[in-house]
Amino acid sequence: MQRPYLISILFCFIFNIALTGASAQYVSIDSLRKIINTAKEDTVSIDAMNWMSFRFYQKGSLDSSVFFAKQALSRSEKINFKSGKGFAYLNIGLVRGSGMEYSAFA
Repeated sequence: MQRPYLISILFCFIFNIALTGASAQYVSIDSLRKIINTAKEDTVSIDAMNWMSFRFYQKGSLDSSVFFAKQALSRSEKINFKSGKGFAYLNIGLVRGSGMEYSAFA
């Protein structure tokens, strides 16, 4: 019984470190938008969409956050990009977990 508890704590710790490190390397929404507009439909554009989704979540723009997360999820599924799918689901989960009523999940 103790093992799932430790795994949960380890996951939260690693996730917190990842978010802290990511915020130190801040990329603006405008820069991400340029990457999305110029990159092919590959992992680079998917990562940019996921980061764009996360940036909009940070700003409180939940509609935009979900829009880019769903775009990233769709493209990730097309090319079977597992970490892209995971990041997209994380962004969708963040919006859902924010406790706000949101109808775009259907």
